[in-house]
Amino acid sequence: MNGQAHALLVATVIYSDTSGYYAYSTPITTISYALFVQSDGTRVLPEWYVNVFSRGLWLTVLIFVLGTAAVIVGVHYLKKVTQANYVEYDDEFSSASFNLLVVLGSLSGQGLQKIPASWPLRLIVLSHLITGMLLSDGFSSTLTSYLAIRGNYLPLTGLEDALQKRSHSVCVRNDSSAYIRFTVDGSPRGEVKEEWKTLVNSYCPDMRNTSALVSQLCTPGFAYLEVPDVFLPIYQRVRHICRIVETANRYWTLKISFLHARFAKHRHLINV
Repeated sequence: MNGQAHALLVATVIYSDTSGYYAYSTPITTISYALFVQSDGTRVLPEWYVNVFSRGLWLTVLIFVLGTAAVIVGVHYLKKVTQANYVEYDDEFSSASFNLLVVLGSLSGQGLQKIPASWPLRLIVLSHLITGMLLSDGFSSTLTSYLAIRGNYLPLTGLEDALQKRSHSVCVRNDSSAYIRFTVDGSPRGEVKEEWKTLVNSYCPDMRNTSALVSQLCTPGFAYLEVPDVFLPIYQRVRHICRIVETANRYWTLKISFLHARFAKHRHLINV
């Protein structure tokens, strides 16, 4: 407008009408925002030990333990009833709690304190020692494979999950097209919506300051809402320290074009 330049090209997002002086060119590409969160696969979690076996298998093992302890008590009682001179180490195997400890010790590979005198009880205990060895090997091998694979276990699946769990602060640039989605009036300077007030940019690093962002990127408890082409080059600097993964959802697909004077001489050339 002041004659100092023949054409001024500014790549910008198409999301509002321009003034009478400017117009958008033909869209050159599209962008969308994604949520990036640190993977729990970078450290061992207590939940991993429970998730090694399915709930059905854990329930089966529990029923198996309780049922076997009851069988041992029943077999010991029958031996005492049918054999008048039967003696079993101070009668400890008649106790349900002692038999439960015997079964748990056998399954966990810790062995047992006393070996029963009768062969039926010995066979039951021996079968549990073998079963315990198989369970222990399966548990250890599965847990080791978890550590070797180092899979991605995301604490969040998307923005809706972040709003529901409220366990992570959502960090987003104040001057981005994504930030206005969280404001009441849809403007960069508007007030943040009530449900997002304690989540959006709560104790977050300055997303516009690359150096500050890099230094705090691996801090747990933050989720980053940014364009992948902008965020990934920054993450490459710290990928050897932590693992940050993009969630499956993409948000707000927007068109990118050049902003130029409405009556510019190069308008046709730019659009071509």
